[in-house]
Order: sequence, then structure tokens, then C-alpha cells
Amino acid sequence: MVSRPSNFWDAADVDAAPAPLPNVGAAVDFLEHELNLAQLAVNLRHDPQASVHEADIALAVREYRRFLILKVVHNDAEALLLSPSPVIDAVWHAHILDTRAYAAMNEHLPSPIHYEPKGDWDADTPNRQRRLKNTLTCYRARWGEPPALIWAERRAAREPPEPEEADASLSPPPYYVPLPTSPLRSRRSISKSRTPTLALSISDSRGNDIKVTVNPNDTVRKLKMDYHRLGGSAAFETLFALDGVRLNDARTLAECGITDGDVIEASIRPVGVF
Repeated sequence: MVSRPSNFWDAADVDAAPAPLPNVGAAVDFLEHELNLAQLAVNLRHDPQASVHEADIALAVREYRRFLILKVVHNDAEALLLSPSPVIDAVWHAHILDTRAYAAMNEHLPSPIHYEPKGDWDADTPNRQRRLKNTLTCYRARWGEPPALIWAERRAAREPPEPEEADASLSPPPYYVPLPTSPLRSRRSISKSRTPTLALSISDSRGNDIKVTVNPNDTVRKLKMDYHRLGGSAAFETLFALDGVRLNDARTLAECGITDGDVIEASIRPVGVF
């Protein structure tokens, strides 16, 4: 008989002990700062079945990251409290298909985030509507108003994507349709109605910090015009971004998720230089 050291069983117990699970704070920090979703964006761009418009991919991936954070913060690994919008659902589905990447992410979370397959065809049930409403409420509490471009229920992700914009700087916003004014409202009531505004800062790579007050339904293109009018570098090509996500000139500020007090990052370069 082979003799065993006196502490053999103690050592075996130690080896068999499971590694401690990450806590919520560590998991959120990982999702915010370490989780690399660059390959997910590439997969969406090259997968025609994903049905996320190419111009929306960067914003959609950012919003998907935020959705994952909400799932962890609210302990919703079993999909009982929160539901994604159709666009977020499409991004989530594409992430899960990259099984190694999705499994590697879950190793950093307190528990794996499970995907509910019937969520796609069960979209009209009251329970799903309640869960989506919960998601938007939690989102607003943490980040403010969500971008309608990604979170609107009416934008079905599996519809054919919009045609590519030949020139985004000249095209009208494809998803924003202003609501008609009711004929029952008098001119006086219209004049007294309060127009929503956003107070923004535009910080450019030359050290300028330009303050603007704009309408949420203004396009990014119009915001650039205001920036140039107020002293921005009009002789240079200007790219706007929010939280590192490039803003599409044809989108409205509301669609891009821009809220009051945001700082827009402006990078400038001579026209034609890449």
C-alpha cells in the first residue's frame, strides 16, 4: 500500500475547492473597460443575417455592452427582469454565435448570462413588453435617455437593412420623421410650447471648448455647422464622436443618444488627409 502524507485529504479538499466567483463590481469594471467587442463589430458588418445597419454598428455594440452591464447589476442572468430591443437582440445573438468569445466573457461574471431563444418570436407578449420597459427604466437611471435608434421597439432588427447612404453629409436623417402638428392647436398654444434643448460642449483636438445649445432633433451635420459658426476649424474635416463612438452626420442627436451636458469629441484634420 502506498503511504499518503498526513495532510493528503486536506490538500485534496483545497484542490477541489472552486475558484471564487467575480463580484458585481469587478464584473461591471470588466464589461466597461476590458471586454473587447471589436470582433463582434466585424462579425456584424460581414453577416447579412445580423440585419444591423452598417452605419449603426458602433453605436449598437456600445449599447449592447450597456445592456450586459444592466443584466449583471440587476442579477438577471435568467432573463426574468430585463429584455433587449430588437437591435440589441440581434447583436446579442451574433455574440452568442461566437461561442468561445461568449464563454470567455461569462467566466468574468458572477453567473453566465443566458439567452432566451423564444424572446424573438414572443415579442408581443405583455411579459416581454414589461421586461423591455424595465430595461429602459434601469438604463435611464444609469445613463440617461437611451438612443431611440437602437432601443425603439418599432425598429425590428430582422427587417432588411436600410440602403447605404451615398453621402451621409447630404442625406436627410433616414429614421426621424417629425410628427405633424395637430390642427386643433392654436397659434398661441404653439408659440407658448417649450422647445426641448440640449446644452453641449464640443471639445476639439486643438484645445477649443465650444458651448452650444441645440434641439435634440437637430442632426449631427447641423451641430457641425454650429461648431464651425462659433469658431470651430471650418477649414478642416471634422469628425464628431461621443464616448469614442463616431457620430453619423445624418442622424439626429436624440438618435445618437446625446443628452443634456454631454461633451462631444471633435477631431480635425486637413481635408483629404487620412
